[in-house]
Amino acid sequence: MKKVTTLCLIFLCFSAVLFAEQKRMAPLGFPSTAGNGMGGPHAAYTSDIYALFVNPAALQWANQASILELSPALMGPLDKLARSGSGLTDALKGKSGSGSNPFTSLANIIDGGKLSIGLDMRGPLSAGYTANGLGFGLFSRVFADVRVIGTDVDVTGYVDMMLPFGMSFNVVRLQDHELAAGFVLKPFVRAIIDKELSALDFVGGNGDISINVPILAGMGSDLGVLYRFKRDLALGLTLGDLYTFGGRMGNITGTSVDNEIYRVPLSLNLGAAYTFRLANFWEAAPRALQSAYIAAMADWRSMNNIFTWNDRLHRNPILDLGLGAEFGFFNFLKLRVGFRDMLPAIGLGLEPKVFKFNVALYGKELGSEPGINSTMALDISMALRLETKKRNWPWSKPFIK
Repeated sequence: MKKVTTLCLIFLCFSAVLFAEQKRMAPLGFPSTAGNGMGGPHAAYTSDIYALFVNPAALQWANQASILELSPALMGPLDKLARSGSGLTDALKGKSGSGSNPFTSLANIIDGGKLSIGLDMRGPLSAGYTANGLGFGLFSRVFADVRVIGTDVDVTGYVDMMLPFGMSFNVVRLQDHELAAGFVLKPFVRAIIDKELSALDFVGGNGDISINVPILAGMGSDLGVLYRFKRDLALGLTLGDLYTFGGRMGNITGTSVDNEIYRVPLSLNLGAAYTFRLANFWEAAPRALQSAYIAAMADWRSMNNIFTWNDRLHRNPILDLGLGAEFGFFNFLKLRVGFRDMLPAIGLGLEPKVFKFNVALYGKELGSEPGINSTMALDISMALRLETKKRNWPWSKPFIK
């Protein structure tokens, strides 16, 4: 009788998920500044703590512990803000002179009636552990975005607390070939802000300017496969958010709780990477250059969007292509370039052992077509990470060798 009761409860839970009203929400993730500097995450090029969010199969080769990370990113027309910010500041302080008109300064920032300003803060809660096929952690993220189009204002944002747990299995390990497959489960709690306002809402006090902030609790899941040939050539395939949903627990504003389920759409991602190591071709290279390498990568993210390319509500599939390259020198200096959303990206990394400092400047397309609503982002990251001891877990032993 107990088994029957348990099965009935499980069935009722899944029925609630399937038949409740469903809404879309942003994917669960923890973007890296290094990845942003080389065209976004790459399914075939990750072997650190970020394997928990990029490709769980790569956990097989990840041996790193994250102690602390603080990664703020500012999004918006950074060049226009820099040029117009001083004039706007002087105008607000009541100073006179050239460029001190606040309306002129705002007009320079809001080009064509469009403006988007956002903030993405990862950490400071960022603790995780990965070692030879096992990974888990506790991560926090705050994201906010304000978009102005004409007289309309769209405010979106979320605050995440995630506890990812992943495992990777060593399927094949031959002389030159390695194949791993893995999964990640991502329990989470999220608070969401999503409000559309109009200038009419502020006229006469008749509009609804209250903001509803639902609190969700749910589970995310990713699957990944990674193949490596001589450690230099890699092919990766991931099913991001295979089944990711969250249900309302309550509202910060104290309003009633609706029976709504929030879902993240499935994302099918394919990537390839090749690493050219100088020491493999120049045995007599100077010691300072023994660790030098060049890595090139290409990805097609959200490949499943190709089936809805003629739907105007979906992004143009060309925006899902990503290219990147990383140049490593002296075991701590890394230069990065990339291309995503049909916009360029550059990055710099200084990673001497435990302390990791990275900075990235990249473009981001907020529209559904290239050049519709492009913006910029400046991302800076400071982190403390340790190399973990390699473990001989049962699942790290190859099934075929």
